[in-house]
Amino acid sequence: MEHFGIRYENDLTDKFSEYIVDSVDLLNAQLEHRDLAFFFDTVDVCQQVIGGMHCEDMFGWVVPNDAVKDFEPIWLAGNDRNLEGYDYVCASWEDRDGLPHAVIDGELPEEAYE
Repeated sequence: MEHFGIRYENDLTDKFSEYIVDSVDLLNAQLEHRDLAFFFDTVDVCQQVIGGMHCEDMFGWVVPNDAVKDFEPIWLAGNDRNLEGYDYVCASWEDRDGLPHAVIDGELPEEAYE
């Protein structure tokens, strides 16, 4: 079954894979109100539990929704060299009153990710 924002879901076979899927979903929910989407590339070694949820620090691309139709076919094909014009970010998690919140380090202004 295909999952939005995850390119090679067949690689997610270990016991921590559900944490990656959950983290991508959480991040996309946070970005949705800014008309942005996250496309997963890889995880960092840092994981924490916030509000009962396992949150994986991740790397990937944040793309404006109106650019997804151009970005997604290149990304799905694995042509990462052709994605240099898109915002590659590091998303790490912090606890905000018991709820996970992704702090994103990328090229867009900070308020774009809030």
